[in-house]
Amino acid sequence: VGTQEATEEQLVAITAQCNRYGVSADAADVQKLLQLAVMTPLKPITADNDENFSLSMLPHGECLKEIQFFYRLCYLATERINDILADEKTVVPLSHKMMRGYLTGFIDLVCRYKGRYYVIDYKTNYLGECMGNYDRNGLVEAMRGHNYGLQYWIYTLVFHHHMKNLLPGYDYQQHFGGVMYLFVRGMTPEIPGSGIYYTKPEYSTLAELDHVIGDGDNG
Repeated sequence: VGTQEATEEQLVAITAQCNRYGVSADAADVQKLLQLAVMTPLKPITADNDENFSLSMLPHGECLKEIQFFYRLCYLATERINDILADEKTVVPLSHKMMRGYLTGFIDLVCRYKGRYYVIDYKTNYLGECMGNYDRNGLVEAMRGHNYGLQYWIYTLVFHHHMKNLLPGYDYQQHFGGVMYLFVRGMTPEIPGSGIYYTKPEYSTLAELDHVIGDGDNG
């Protein structure tokens, strides 16, 4: 996308997509928002600079979009999930329910950068006018408010199984870079990591969750 002004072709395409999904927005404003989002470094400056990147740096061949998944559940009570994730600040405990069957959903984006794979989810939540509303504390609150924390644990588990089946010699610590929730309204290239909730789930907890949810039989 770069930093250039939007072309007429881009504005027409954005307008068409807004009309398709019933979104009332100025095409030029949408283009500016998208431009800021794709140019923002996805990790704070305190992170390893060698692993920092923006969406604009990713070749198309390193990205998979809108990945549908199915994950088989063993018979379990939701309290077992609550116990494992009790210390997670972005996870809301589930009400009592007995679960069995399949989980299904879509992961917005999976990408690879310098040999590491990342699970990315886009969010357009409005957290306020000030950039400060999109700092770490604001994002934790937003993540918990919608239980996105549980969502990313499921996404990570699904992707982990997929990679075990797909990539010879796959190792979670070596190959999985983490999860990023991009709150696009709070992203700006001047502040690396702005508007981005980044985490890499602990493998020991993931393995425990895997055993409880799928009894280790998904891959």
